[in-house]
Amino acid sequence: LASCKPPPSYFGECGDENYDLFAATVEDKKEFESKCGVQWPCKLTCSRDYTSKCPVGWSVGAGGISCHAPSSYRGRCARAVSFASVEEKR
Repeated sequence: LASCKPPPSYFGECGDENYDLFAATVEDKKEFESKCGVQWPCKLTCSRDYTSKCPVGWSVGAGGISCHAPSSYRGRCARAVSFASVEEKR
């Protein structure tokens, strides 16, 4: 049986358990993304818009020079980050 296990760097809500996601529907995967703070890779036609001030779901801070994570954010980065240049976004 094949399963997915998060890398050691993962500190999200879903812990370090193995998950069988190979038979999961698109809706199942979307729910897992939301619950566990992960993302499936983009299709080849997808491109990231690095001209946007902040990542999807984040809000622009006072003065427009910082981005603030939503309350649901559980990632590795600080909850308030400056993305002043395109290079800092990568």
